[in-house]
Amino acid sequence: EKLKYEISAPYKDNLIRARGISDVEQFLLPSPSHLQEPHYLGTKSEMETAKNWIEEHQGCAALTVVDSDCDGFCASTILLNYLKDVYPNWEIDFFTHSKKQHGLEDVVHELDLDEYELVFLPDAGSNDDEYFAQYPNTKFIILDHHLRSIEGPCPDNAVIINNQIATEYKNKSLSGAGVTWQFCRYLDYELDVEYADQYTDLAAVAIIGDVMDITTLENRYIIDQGIHNFKNTFLKLLRDNAAYSLGGSVTPIGIAFYIVPMINSMCRMGNLGEKTQYHNIQVVYTKEGETGDAYIEALVAKIGGNYAVRVATSDSLVQ
Repeated sequence: EKLKYEISAPYKDNLIRARGISDVEQFLLPSPSHLQEPHYLGTKSEMETAKNWIEEHQGCAALTVVDSDCDGFCASTILLNYLKDVYPNWEIDFFTHSKKQHGLEDVVHELDLDEYELVFLPDAGSNDDEYFAQYPNTKFIILDHHLRSIEGPCPDNAVIINNQIATEYKNKSLSGAGVTWQFCRYLDYELDVEYADQYTDLAAVAIIGDVMDITTLENRYIIDQGIHNFKNTFLKLLRDNAAYSLGGSVTPIGIAFYIVPMINSMCRMGNLGEKTQYHNIQVVYTKEGETGDAYIEALVAKIGGNYAVRVATSDSLVQ
């Protein structure tokens, strides 16, 4: 039976070349140079506006809307944990969709957004102009990767950070969590802190889970760094639970088949209470050296054809 590709030795290198990769060494060993500077995700005005709104409204009533898939859960987890690092006393609410809604389409029927000064929309919101206009006293920060179908600028109370519409950002295959992670890297620069790299693992899993193009060298670098250096306690739990299936090594294929489905099954099929608990669990993470005897005990159970994770945590976990 004839193979799709006629591959000769050296087989690995030639198979990679057959898939359209010209520089095999760069593909196998991506470097930090393949990361584009995050300030290119928007105009100078857009990036500064988003940063200034966060600084001006830190500590105020704020909301994060969690998109219902692996990318959305990881994006909101990156954002909430990062902002908690920078502003430890800022308690930010989050809203989890009951079904596969996106952005504000159901939020406006469930919550009074006038009660919030700032709303974050990671992995969604690029086409929600009609809802922004309904709440002129609320500011909206969108960290998205979906195409914007609306022509012209968005309302003045919203700023869209989106690699698809950023003319100078080359990687159009970055996921919503990737955009959120890069935005946090931008905040690192501007606020003179170093927190964003703690969340590369979440960006990596999200890029894989959203089936983005991983031949893109920026995505390759994020994945290479993230999946070999898990820091999020919940991701470690999923990895360890799938250790037998992963065969002793963590690869993009292993993540796609044995970790992402654990997250997506709950996002897509779980009820609202389960999703809310699930997101709370994912946001929990530990910092070595600071948590003492902090622990996570988990029982992974198959429930109604879907996988759910039930977790008991100690009081010393950092949220």
